Amino acid sequence: MIQLSNPLSTLDTSFADTARRFKDNIIKFDSRSEYACCALLEKYCSFFETTPGVNFQIQLGSRRVDFKIKDTFVEFHPTKLLFEFKNQDAWNLWKENIRRVEKHPRENLQEAIRKELATRYFRSRRLLLDATGHDKSNLIVVQDENEFIKKVLARFADKPLPRDRELTREFRQARGEAS
Repeated sequence: MIQLSNPLSTLDTSFADTARRFKDNIIKFDSRSEYACCALLEKYCSFFETTPGVNFQIQLGSRRVDFKIKDTFVEFHPTKLLFEFKNQDAWNLWKENIRRVEKHPRENLQEAIRKELATRYFRSRRLLLDATGHDKSNLIVVQDENEFIKKVLARFADKPLPRDRELTREFRQARGEAS
């Protein structure tokens, strides 16, 4: 169990149910990674207490943004090709042909596509913020725990951080993975 700032609530790292009691409310997490982000933010940022609609899962128009830390919006968005393709025929064509490419060029092509999709996602989130009156706010989009540690925790933590390796272990443990 991970103890969060509210002594009345604990997080169950088994994630059988991706919700936790927080006072009289239930906080639902869209992913285990989202949960891990909240756990580490609460542990290392004394000012952060997970509050839906305020600093977690903030509704902007018909969309939500994962986190707001001070004046910065943060999205945890791994680029997974399977989920990024919107056209099934395009996905099938990609999948069928990428297998025929040798390993090194294949990895380079996959990385190029991931970078392009990550850039498009960032731009779409930036447009959302701009369109909803948050044009002066900063935006950070991270794709994995390493980026979260380097771009978010390192920037906002007001408590001493352990080494990146330990933070990665904590993140994975909170996400429910064996260390």
